Amino acid sequence: MSDGWKFKNVKSAMVTIGIIILLLVTFAGVSYSTEKKTMARNREKARESLSKLVVCMDDRFLFSLKLSTLVDDASLTRDIDKALAQYDKNDIKKASASYIALDKALLPLQKAVFPRSDYARLQPYFERLSSIEDELEPLVQQYNAYASHFNTDLISFMGKRIAAREGWVSLDLYGLSSVLASRP
Repeated sequence: MSDGWKFKNVKSAMVTIGIIILLLVTFAGVSYSTEKKTMARNREKARESLSKLVVCMDDRFLFSLKLSTLVDDASLTRDIDKALAQYDKNDIKKASASYIALDKALLPLQKAVFPRSDYARLQPYFERLSSIEDELEPLVQQYNAYASHFNTDLISFMGKRIAAREGWVSLDLYGLSSVLASRP
């Protein structure tokens, strides 16, 4: 029968306890470093995705502006002009709201100008807006995925300490998925 955890003397107990403490400190340091690298990588990938997404979204708003100037009826473009005025590419929540408002305004505009004789002149703009939207969907999903991973890591025990030390805050997510998902 075993006597359990008995040490021969105080010296062997102190050495064993010291080794255990050293292993725990090493484990904590490695965990901290690994978590910090993971968070930094997700944050950087989110920023890279965001820069691509903003360029694509800027293109969509630019083509919408061009389209709005080509339509000679201000009553048809009023909602588009409002959405364009709200757009702020540096504020994800405003950009999302502007995008949704623009999206809601474009479909009625296309329906209204379709029977007109100058629709052939406007059609390439509608097609380009559609192709930009196709490019935008995976970019939004990619950004939101990286930002979500970062935000999830940010609320963990170690993530809170890393964020406080690095000055990191949670990343806003784009709220366009429902608009983009409803496309045929």
